Amino acid sequence: MNCSPKIGISGSRTGSGHVDCANSGDPNGFVDRALAEHGLSRRVALTVPNFMFGLAVLAQTDLISAYPRRFLAMHGGRFGVVGIDAPIRFGHFNINSIVPKVALMDAGLAWLVGLPKQT
Repeated sequence: MNCSPKIGISGSRTGSGHVDCANSGDPNGFVDRALAEHGLSRRVALTVPNFMFGLAVLAQTDLISAYPRRFLAMHGGRFGVVGIDAPIRFGHFNINSIVPKVALMDAGLAWLVGLPKQT
């Protein structure tokens, strides 16, 4: 999935503080690896657990972030957040789903959890 981030890059570091979306709370992820491949880094000012929470933060601050293009297209407008194409290509990332084993006994849920594997 390509990302359509709100990112500003100046020199070897990005200028503005970044909001990092990571349910693990770890501020180092695939965006940081992609930036490092180009000799760049970012200053993570805040880590939030999901993209929707991150949009709410972006709407109320001068922070910036990297977001999946489709997610931003679907939800950015209601928060007044817009995206610009990144100056580098971020490529693809994995989507993980976590469900209790017993929940997979539901055929509908098992089908839904299996969808990301098919795309």
